[in-house]
Amino acid sequence: MGEDEEATVATLRGHRDVTDRLIGEHGGRIANTAGDSIIAVFDSAVEAVRAAVAIQDELAPLNANLSEERRVRYRIGVNLGDVILEGGDVLGDGVNIAARLEGLAAAGGICISRTIFDQVSGKLPYTYDDIGDRQVKNIAQPVRAYRIVTGSTAAKAAHATGFRLPKLAIIGIAGLVLVLAAAGWYWQSGQPAGSGPSTAASQRSALSIVVLPFTNATGDPKQGYIADGITASLTSDLSRIRDAFVVATATAFTYKNKTVNLKQLGADLGVRFVLQGSVQRGGNTIRINAQLADTQTNAQLWAETFEGDQSNLFALQDKVTARIGNSIGREMVVAAARESEKRESNPLAADLILRARAAALKPQSLQNWERIEGWYRQALELDPNNANAMVGLARSLAITAFNFRRELTLEVKEKNFVEGRDYAVKAKELDPGNPMVYSVLALYAATHNDFPAQRRASETWLSLDPKNALAYNYEANTQIILGNYQKAIELLDKATEVDPRHFRTLIAISYVRAYFLLGDNDAAIEWAHTGLELNPKFSKPHVFLAMAYALKGDDAKAREATVNLLRLDPNFKLRNFRKPESSRPPAHTAAYMEKILPAGRKAGLPE
Repeated sequence: MGEDEEATVATLRGHRDVTDRLIGEHGGRIANTAGDSIIAVFDSAVEAVRAAVAIQDELAPLNANLSEERRVRYRIGVNLGDVILEGGDVLGDGVNIAARLEGLAAAGGICISRTIFDQVSGKLPYTYDDIGDRQVKNIAQPVRAYRIVTGSTAAKAAHATGFRLPKLAIIGIAGLVLVLAAAGWYWQSGQPAGSGPSTAASQRSALSIVVLPFTNATGDPKQGYIADGITASLTSDLSRIRDAFVVATATAFTYKNKTVNLKQLGADLGVRFVLQGSVQRGGNTIRINAQLADTQTNAQLWAETFEGDQSNLFALQDKVTARIGNSIGREMVVAAARESEKRESNPLAADLILRARAAALKPQSLQNWERIEGWYRQALELDPNNANAMVGLARSLAITAFNFRRELTLEVKEKNFVEGRDYAVKAKELDPGNPMVYSVLALYAATHNDFPAQRRASETWLSLDPKNALAYNYEANTQIILGNYQKAIELLDKATEVDPRHFRTLIAISYVRAYFLLGDNDAAIEWAHTGLELNPKFSKPHVFLAMAYALKGDDAKAREATVNLLRLDPNFKLRNFRKPESSRPPAHTAAYMEKILPAGRKAGLPE
């Protein structure tokens, strides 16, 4: 600050933009910014730790772009303990211990308490360096501390020297404390003994990946920040993949501008997959090329090119990283599942979960989802407290009950719904930050006349997983029920934008409903045909085709749609289609009475 106050303040402001955004993205809130500290509150130990790692990962490349003497690195401490909420402030030993843990962390590192370790161990793809019991200032009992080892700057165990810079304290609700502090101007890089790739690799997920620094192919060295930003954003985005191990940006940047052997890289970093690419520019157009490769076989699994206007670079970067993340997440699951199938004699819980996730990407059928259910049940037998297996089983039960209800008895359908809900509730207790928990709770509420619960679950799902197309679809359905049809269409457009390569029938049907209720019959017809192209056995598009054609006066096509509907669903009754429910708002009843019922009668649908 003494050398260059203006530049230092600008650096700190840029870092605060990162920390504030990531705290919010992981469900935290900033409670206090007194003096040189920040206190933030989280509901979940898992999300607090994810926020800590994400912060270090995103700050690393920002520091890398500064000269050594201008870099500002941070320490983070995380604790779970009793706190006192007083107004907007958070007080007590839970806060004090977090502050002491911050002092034990490395520059650019993370230190957690035993209470946090017990909550996150086995749930997050990190390894931990036990540094033992530590006696800390103003705390009577020693504190057991662990440093997180991710291969990133956050994993480095060396301490900073020199004077201290401002610190940021991030603290979780009801005692979940995460303290983030600037570590000083000078930083020594080092890694604790036993924490290198060979040690960590054995504990890493089969879904392990490194994003190598994208190449700046613009011909202008000053444009290198674009490629670096894409690399950092992709690394952060891929952390959304459940059970994935993602090598941190700081480690990946050590390979910048170097020629690498993929097999050797995989062995050195303990990763199965490598994502690499380049950034090119022509005029105001940016072209981003990306390729996913398998380090075991050197095979290229996926490649894509994206183009956009440089004038809105951040929007382009967000769109590209979302699309890449959604695409390669699937490719990684499929490839890793093939490998796990070789272990038929004694599969691990992780193998069974991978097989189930890969099978869920296949075309829909009752038999396929029953196989998925079976794999998740086997995984839970091997690992009864595996939250991901619980969520997977909950989803398979709920999806089977909803998508194949005509093939199931009422008793079996309701049994599946209830069991799925119960597993989702149990998984929520173990991992409240797992977004898919709320997909099950939303589906259960939607099918059991509980719109307020459906709305809460849908909103929570989208807030936890803002790059998931189905999360946008669920929230769009909530807006349709509220009568906000244009808002629903905007959400569906976002769903299409983040994952255009894997467009889903359910999203097409949501478009149909929104446009039909908005009064745009032509758009409703177009989307209904799109839905049928994706799944010819889906009956709902025929309902809307019959009604839309009838309202347009095309009786022949309306009759044709009705015939096709009754062929697929002989028991269809208009009185049961989108019928009013007591928990739903007046807009839903009005839509049924004023639009669906008259249009259905005009189309001649059986009541």
